[in-house]
Amino acid sequence: TNLQKAFEVDPTHPQTAYDLAVLYRDDGSPSRALEVMNQSLKTTMSSKGQGLMTNFILNNVQLRGNLYLNAEKFVEARRDYEFYMRYIDNDPEVLINLSVAQRESGEPKKAIETLAKLPEIQKKSGVFYVNLGQAYAKDGQLDRAIETYQQGLQFDPEYSELHFNLGLAYAKKGMKAEGEQAMRKGILLRTQPRKQPVDPHAFLK
Repeated sequence: TNLQKAFEVDPTHPQTAYDLAVLYRDDGSPSRALEVMNQSLKTTMSSKGQGLMTNFILNNVQLRGNLYLNAEKFVEARRDYEFYMRYIDNDPEVLINLSVAQRESGEPKKAIETLAKLPEIQKKSGVFYVNLGQAYAKDGQLDRAIETYQQGLQFDPEYSELHFNLGLAYAKKGMKAEGEQAMRKGILLRTQPRKQPVDPHAFLK
């Protein structure tokens, strides 16, 4: 394609690299998208240095972090998100994704701290409470996790992932009946259309 040819001519051009990586990702080839990002960022970041970082390059760092996150390479994803936040520290999308990477790479306490930095409006959603509850659960704070999922259901009572994760937390507490009931509700809601769909992985796209 023209994008591939343009990238071969100048892999340092951040917009070309971004567009090509997105093309590969959307065509179902995330590994090729990562190859493009790695090649481009290795060149551009070494040549420009951190003092001359541009928004175009930061967008590519964020995209690579998302690709790593979807590939469950959580340490690498966390590295990219933390780098991004040296320059832009209030991006809700990056904060959510960073918290997931921290949680899944063995740093649930840091994930909780990261989620606390979200703007208040972002905290009034099922996505926030699912991620916060999962961080508490990963940290072994099951009572806090249960409380968090219950708070989330006040904002979004039909959000399947809140019910399902609440069931998991109940089960880990030994509350078998409550766990089964909540998980069944979550599974049922997954099969039903929602008036206002909420995607727990929306920030990963």
